[in-house]
Amino acid sequence: MPRSYLKAAEVEQYKEAIAAPKELKRLKREIEVLRQKIERVEQLGR
Repeated sequence: MPRSYLKAAEVEQYKEAIAAPKELKRLKREIEVLRQKIERVEQLGR
């Protein structure tokens, strides 16, 4: 087995590690949208 061979699980871990920052950015955007919606609802309730 060549040294450069990566097990499928390791490849998957690398893919997840690479995708993590994109996922974090997406979640931050979604949180910001929810904050804005909450602000609007609070303003309507006043």
